[in-house]
Amino acid sequence: MRTFWWAFGGGMALRAGVLGALAVWGYGRESASFEALLLSYVFALLALLMTLEMRHLRIK
Repeated sequence: MRTFWWAFGGGMALRAGVLGALAVWGYGRESASFEALLLSYVFALLALLMTLEMRHLRIK
């Protein structure tokens, strides 16, 4: 159980760090909108999670 919580907390911290870095990077730029950055972050995260899950699925 302890390993699960470490992995869960690490994943959450990593995603929060990436989102924070993306927000800081786009804060001072007029050419980047926060909505577009957030959408690209969400779709990249979904694509990553789908590729990880597809490894475990077997079509029979």
